[in-house]
Amino acid sequence: MDDRNLEDLVTIVGVVHHVTSLGVFLDVGDRRVFVGQNCMEAFGHCLESGEPATLRVYRWFAKQEGLIA
Repeated sequence: MDDRNLEDLVTIVGVVHHVTSLGVFLDVGDRRVFVGQNCMEAFGHCLESGEPATLRVYRWFAKQEGLIA
């Protein structure tokens, strides 16, 4: 993670589509969003395709992707 707003995280909820070594493809509402490892807090468990997931992402990323206003 970089040093930008380390404390400025927001929660997003979706369904895991695919997990790669670079991040997670997450279905959020009617969109599929790629969340790179550098844009989210590390998760302590294995994410499985088709399972619901709650991720904490940087606020700047969530705004950039239109996930929050």
